Amino acid sequence: SDEFLEEIIFLKSFVINYLNHIINLNKRESHWIYKGLEIFIINKYINNFYPNVKFLGRLSGISFLENYEISKIDFNDLFLNYSEYVQRLNLHQTDDQSSEYLTRINQEIASPYHSGVGLIYVENLIGEKDFRNLIEKINNINTRKELNSLFLNYNKADLSWFIDDYIGKRQSLDLKFKRFNKNELQVEEKNNISIPYSIGFLKNDSIIQKNDFEDYNKIEVPNIDFDYIVINPIVSLPESNKSNNWVYNKSKSNLKPLRIKLIGDLENPKYKALYLRPEVTYNLYDGISPGFNILNKGLKNKPFSYEVFTQYASKEETLVGSLNFKYQINNEVKNNYSTVFNLFYTTNHFDENLRYQVFSPSIRVNFRDNKNLRSKIKKSFTLSLFNVNKDTYVQSNNSLDNYSIYNLGYYYSDIGIIRYLKSSINTEFSDNFGKINLVFDYRKLLKSNRQFQARVYLGKFFWNNDQFDNFNYNLERSSGYLFSQNYLGRSERTGLLSQQFIMAGGGFKSFFNDPTTNNFILTSNLNVGIWKWIEGYLDIGILKDSGEDSRYYYGTGLRLNLLPDFFELYFPISSSNGFELNDFRYNNKIRFIVSYNLESLSRLFSRRWL
Repeated sequence: SDEFLEEIIFLKSFVINYLNHIINLNKRESHWIYKGLEIFIINKYINNFYPNVKFLGRLSGISFLENYEISKIDFNDLFLNYSEYVQRLNLHQTDDQSSEYLTRINQEIASPYHSGVGLIYVENLIGEKDFRNLIEKINNINTRKELNSLFLNYNKADLSWFIDDYIGKRQSLDLKFKRFNKNELQVEEKNNISIPYSIGFLKNDSIIQKNDFEDYNKIEVPNIDFDYIVINPIVSLPESNKSNNWVYNKSKSNLKPLRIKLIGDLENPKYKALYLRPEVTYNLYDGISPGFNILNKGLKNKPFSYEVFTQYASKEETLVGSLNFKYQINNEVKNNYSTVFNLFYTTNHFDENLRYQVFSPSIRVNFRDNKNLRSKIKKSFTLSLFNVNKDTYVQSNNSLDNYSIYNLGYYYSDIGIIRYLKSSINTEFSDNFGKINLVFDYRKLLKSNRQFQARVYLGKFFWNNDQFDNFNYNLERSSGYLFSQNYLGRSERTGLLSQQFIMAGGGFKSFFNDPTTNNFILTSNLNVGIWKWIEGYLDIGILKDSGEDSRYYYGTGLRLNLLPDFFELYFPISSSNGFELNDFRYNNKIRFIVSYNLESLSRLFSRRWL
């Protein structure tokens, strides 16, 4: 309710002022104890006075949401779940790091929640009275070293793990069952971090026995009837994988029961979950294509995820869709922060009664400065194989309807709110051609609140033996042979859908009679803000065919940036064709961007927070 939220906001302000008054530590160096105690106290207050308040508030009572885990969790569960959410994105930072080095999401949310949950775990470990005595001693210390020593030298329990590993390191915890049978079990932690833990035996969602442990030795399984055996069943810490904390005892293979839900949800480690997400897409040849996307990933990232997207193409009256299997290895210590293995397959129609299929395995290795996550600089190396199989227009021996292309790329990005920079070097090789592509994209928000954008595209064939011009560079649009762009009318050359614009290839907005080349392309696309969402653009470019003279092109006009990445319009004014506005068919020259891709929307928020 509004009253509850107002009360928590007031409590937070009071707690902040109170802690600032009684604690004499450097707030930058020891921010984790200030923020952690703030969350700890708020958690205590809610447990005492509002124990039944749910995270979704009144929304949790909606019948549609009743069976979703996110509607069942208490408000206090927010702290643990959000901390885990950021960890699984590999965006978390060390709590013991001085606050000026933290990113905004860590400074304001992730680190306070992580520290607070850790203090809750310590209290559960040593007891409420001893924890209060421990915290009261903070009033008498003045340095970070003394604060650490307070926990390290605690004589009633070993709390060294809390300072050395939980607060002092970036590595996520991951407790799991190393082995389990009817006689014994053993727990391990993936990074060999020694932390105390408890083992609980559950029957009908009630704990019938719980034991505490401080090492990872073998544990005898009691001779009792239970449904699940659980690591830390009452109070737990953020982990990179909670699913392996639960083992189901009622099946020979310990396979957990399966639950199927619509859209997505928080994971419940008691079950294996599948999510059905209804989606509708459209293109000219498949028509309106409703379908279901089957996913194994809920709201939090997981190492292995997959999507099985099956659709019914209403126009072709057949099935289309895609498969995507992804395995991601996060590295929390080195600059190689993630490695992604991907297996992708898609099939749709690129013209009437003509189907294409693309099978693509790939690996992507991502780098950043792991010691400075405030830096937006990221680098990636990719290696991909694209195997394309297309139906033919007529009976022919054109072998290029089936081809394989190897792709090796390097990508660099430095994306901020004021300054945006992306560049890439990409090479492609097949039996019929070899080429290199370079893209440089720079954007700057000027002091006048107008945006300037410059894009440079360079492409050169090493060799090109394709007599059908399937792989030529194009001034106006993507060549499309990888089927990676989401065109509504992929094969259209006239009509409204042929005017769809996707920034690819030469990036020109004007149409030309001979926009392709089998050898070399160099273009530049410039945009500058004029007034609010109205921008002016200038495109200049050079094309050169093998054995031919260079051809020079330009184009100018207006861009209406109505909804970036979702809906934009381009109005050509002048180009190498002449004064475009004089053409009585001018409406055929207007280009548009239209997209219903929600991933583009998420990027609008990620720049601010991440």
